Amino acid sequence: MLFPAVRHELSFWHGDDRLSGDLRLPEAVGPHPVVLVVREPGGRECDYSAWLDVMADAGMASFSWDRPVCRPAAAGRPWPVGHQAREVLAARDRLRRVPELDPAAVALLGWGRGGWAAAQATTFSDDVAALILACTPVAPAGGGGEAGGGGEADAVLSGPVHDLRPTLSAVTVPVLALFGELDPVVELQGSVRALRQALHDAGHADHEVAVVRGADHALRVRASHGLGPMVAGRYRFGDWPAGLTDLLVGWLDRRLRPEEVPTYAPPLQAPAVRLPLRGRTTTALPPPVPVRQVRRRVPR
Repeated sequence: MLFPAVRHELSFWHGDDRLSGDLRLPEAVGPHPVVLVVREPGGRECDYSAWLDVMADAGMASFSWDRPVCRPAAAGRPWPVGHQAREVLAARDRLRRVPELDPAAVALLGWGRGGWAAAQATTFSDDVAALILACTPVAPAGGGGEAGGGGEADAVLSGPVHDLRPTLSAVTVPVLALFGELDPVVELQGSVRALRQALHDAGHADHEVAVVRGADHALRVRASHGLGPMVAGRYRFGDWPAGLTDLLVGWLDRRLRPEEVPTYAPPLQAPAVRLPLRGRTTTALPPPVPVRQVRRRVPR
């Protein structure tokens, strides 16, 4: 059964910054699992994608917030990963006070370089149950490609590439990594190889890697008809391919909402016990007196 999403504005404090976000709750009665969407350091607006409504239809809440405006002293420099990770933990602490959410079913979804902060926040907290990395560069050797999207993608690529392998070695929760086949930002083969090697060396048992065929850095594919909308003189990709949201919901459902096995208790095999009736005598009743039948002749 599908339930529409109910959107609420939620604010929290991180240091001197008051950040506002968009909390999407299913209309059904909670508590619900929740996914915190960690955006790229260059993108300041929260995520308003339609796939978040699909997740709400499946009974999963989501929270995405606006990034703080960079101060002049920090302009032109890469955003510290540890600072953004503490921002994620501040958002996680704010969601503790929402009664419609399940505090034991929290997942982090990091987009691009936002996956660096999501992975680091996972190692800082024991309340995160799953981690999703979407188009996240893993090693410096595989992350310095040229941006083909322009605009925000160029701003995201500025600065050195963080080495995610030491952080992945400390992650113990289930991990799902998504990559785009035609991603101009992240080098596919190097990132997949580095991620699998880091998790394998750490003895991580529950991790999956999926490559979306024909997808770009935002996991979008070209529209089935036409060239898609034109932005800054270039045709952009269309939308998510069919089945990608189902993959996310199914993977999260198995980690955040494990199937409850019904328990069965067999009946007790106790011997029958006869107890005397209270208030009644147990003495046997006297046998009935026999009745003698006498035949009489009736005169004619």
